[in-house]
Amino acid sequence: MSLRPVSLVVVLTAIFAGSAQLQAEPIPLPRAIELALAHSSNSVAASADVQRAFASYREIRNNYVPQLNAGSGLGGPTASR
Repeated sequence: MSLRPVSLVVVLTAIFAGSAQLQAEPIPLPRAIELALAHSSNSVAASADVQRAFASYREIRNNYVPQLNAGSGLGGPTASR
């Protein structure tokens, strides 16, 4: 008598596991790897580090890039007559 509830649980588990497999869609291995890398926390942290480093590089570089101003500075629109 005590085996009956256990066998019922096993049968229900098999039914639910089978129905879950029917709903799953197979994907190719390269797509699975791409998804795993895209959703990896290490990958996200590394990407943020790269963006931060590139922003620092641009900020430092912009301090040394010369700026060119055209015109003599004489008689501009703010000059008084």
